[in-house]
Amino acid sequence: MFVIKRTLDQTNYKLIPQGLMNPSKEKVKLIAKKFKWVDNSRIRIMNIEGFEKTVDINDNFKEISYCSVPMVDADYLRNEDLPGHFYYDVSIT
Repeated sequence: MFVIKRTLDQTNYKLIPQGLMNPSKEKVKLIAKKFKWVDNSRIRIMNIEGFEKTVDINDNFKEISYCSVPMVDADYLRNEDLPGHFYYDVSIT
């Protein structure tokens, strides 16, 4: 369902495995507000329970790190109507 595309020609570069981002268990809007590019080869994703995983897209989505985010607001992670992005909007209440 999720694909990383090349910017210049819009061809598919990598298919994101369904286990990382699963739209059958979580709404796409909620998945997007907990996704972050770390650099050109790594992405960080948080699930609805507040567990975060960093993977290397160039190494077959190999897990680099995995942790539980302390004191995360569970209501924010589950409510698609609340504005903001978990990683980029610091002033989330």
